[in-house]
Amino acid sequence: METFREKMHYHSLDLLRILGAFGIVWFHAPGEVAGKNIGYSGLVVFIVISMVLMIPRIPGPRFAVKRVNRLLVPWVFWYFFYGALNVATGDAFLPAEMTSVSAILSGPKWHLWYLPFLFVTSVSIYYLVLLLKGLKGFGAIAFYAFLSLLGLFTTGLWRAWSMNLGSPWAQCMHALPSIFIGTAMGYISMISIEAKRNIYITAFSLIVGCISFWLVSSGYSGVGIPYLLGTGLAGAALILNMRPSKIVTYISNLTFGIYLIHPLVYLLVMKFMKIAFPPSGYIIFLVFVISALLTMCIKITAPRLSKWVV
Repeated sequence: METFREKMHYHSLDLLRILGAFGIVWFHAPGEVAGKNIGYSGLVVFIVISMVLMIPRIPGPRFAVKRVNRLLVPWVFWYFFYGALNVATGDAFLPAEMTSVSAILSGPKWHLWYLPFLFVTSVSIYYLVLLLKGLKGFGAIAFYAFLSLLGLFTTGLWRAWSMNLGSPWAQCMHALPSIFIGTAMGYISMISIEAKRNIYITAFSLIVGCISFWLVSSGYSGVGIPYLLGTGLAGAALILNMRPSKIVTYISNLTFGIYLIHPLVYLLVMKFMKIAFPPSGYIIFLVFVISALLTMCIKITAPRLSKWVV
């Protein structure tokens, strides 16, 4: 008989990953594209999924080493790839307008901050869970839910400050509550009684949604909309089961590569197709599809390399 964990991981969350990847491609579209805050919910989705799947596996063997291989090795590869591309196109290897520390952590391309951020936060949560090993069940859910709600509720205190600091600090502060949301949902997903588990997920998602809606009405739509949609979609994916689909699972396995490759695809598409700014919806979809196809080609033609870069 299929367990809840198998259903959640191989079915509903696979589809959610695809939606999240498309959202990020949408958000990164050059120019003033409509609905970017909606697209940015894809980042919340990515982080929440990562934490939800991580929590039930604690403790796990060689966790930090696996995180290095999964996040930092691709980061180094694409760091130098995009840096070399910058130099080849007449730009500086790193953003010249930033301080040295910010430029190094941001990387040669604006999306690379995510990998070291997720490495540091996921490893920190891993060892925090081990340190607080006596904190289980409702206590653990309440603790991490409180941290996530505190982060969102205090948006007015850190949003302007982090925006003034610029990249990658603004992105890190924006993403931090999603780490705790995913951790809380990870503990909720371990509840064995389905009805109780669904009630907890629904209640937590509604509370996050209410705070997110309040943020939107308070002028912080850049935070409120991504968390309203991202948390709601994650909660729905944890409750609703979908039938297994080999196609969905296969495309889901391409989403990490889509995230890493899509800035290159945007550059090529905008340059050679001579697209006017901002690009239309079909161009965003085209970039998503081409990024998926390139990732698939790397996995097929260079399977050993693909384990380290996509």
